[in-house]
Amino acid sequence: MTQNNSNSFNNFVVLSAELSAVAVKDASNGKKYKTANATLLGITYKGEDGLAYHPTITLLAFNGAKKHCKPGRVKIMGQLSYSEWENDQDEKIGQVKVIANFIESEKEDAKPKAYTKLTLRIGKDAESRMSPNTGLPWVSVRASLSIGRDEDGAYRPSLWLNLKAFTRQDESNIDCVYQAGDLLKGDYVDAAGGLTCDEYKGRLNWGIFLNANGMNIHEFDDTGEVVAEDEEEFMEEDAAELEAIPD
Repeated sequence: MTQNNSNSFNNFVVLSAELSAVAVKDASNGKKYKTANATLLGITYKGEDGLAYHPTITLLAFNGAKKHCKPGRVKIMGQLSYSEWENDQDEKIGQVKVIANFIESEKEDAKPKAYTKLTLRIGKDAESRMSPNTGLPWVSVRASLSIGRDEDGAYRPSLWLNLKAFTRQDESNIDCVYQAGDLLKGDYVDAAGGLTCDEYKGRLNWGIFLNANGMNIHEFDDTGEVVAEDEEEFMEEDAAELEAIPD
């Protein structure tokens, strides 16, 4: 397993989406921004009714990206974000968002994209299992994406994802699967692959299917220890705009 010796955290996605319900809004700092419903065409999950669906998340577009935030099929490049609150029944509700740095129209026959590269903190020791169909090992591990702090300095709720690595029939990626199986709670990793989701009891659970070489241990310069300033780098570029928008 290779190491990335840098304090720079990754939060990058490339997504194909159908935009709808586009709206112009005013932030508390006086700037305008756009929101839209983004139906992710590169991700499919099976609903409780057995039918296939594309998940819909919220898109936020600032600065130059606002101009291209229009209804229709687009390619989005940006960052993942997440907010969480309780409804009237004291149920916890989560909302996944994408902060668009770049938007362009995409042809209807283009292959849908759902790529992501994130720096994540492992929340529980990895679990290695054997597939009953192939007899080959696969790994699942829970990890969190830091969303930084709110305007009061408190950490926002993290977005939790399931990282999965499956052994190919030719076992060409077996090293990646074994390396993922060695991950321990508290490790930081740079994970790259296909963004996924599935539904359980009406709730969408997000994850990443790791690429063959899609995971590196994220080491930190000097001491290798994590400090608060490091985690805040996830959303640094759009921090001012985000602070002016209610969760």
